[in-house]
Amino acid sequence: MSQENWKDVIGCDEVDGDFPEEITVDGIYLAIFNCDGRYFAASGFCSHEDAKLCDGYLEGGIIECPLHHSRFEVASGKVLSEPATEDLVTYPVEIREGRVFVLFPS
Repeated sequence: MSQENWKDVIGCDEVDGDFPEEITVDGIYLAIFNCDGRYFAASGFCSHEDAKLCDGYLEGGIIECPLHHSRFEVASGKVLSEPATEDLVTYPVEIREGRVFVLFPS
């Protein structure tokens, strides 16, 4: 993938470890997670019924949907509990000079 697909989306200091940050880049709604200083980007909506994951409960690298309590591993997007059955879309992340960069599909 080309370098142009990397987007500077948010400062590391803007992403609290207790709550994901919601952002929209080029029409894509994302949740940015800070898990003990490691940053991850995933679809901002639950794969079950499109609830905003940024309104959910984050602990130990797991996000719980606020609507029906499906749980997902933020690093991989893997669904861990029903009613969701589909993993979250995740995006590669790089940290550059205190900023979170996300690689978007071309």
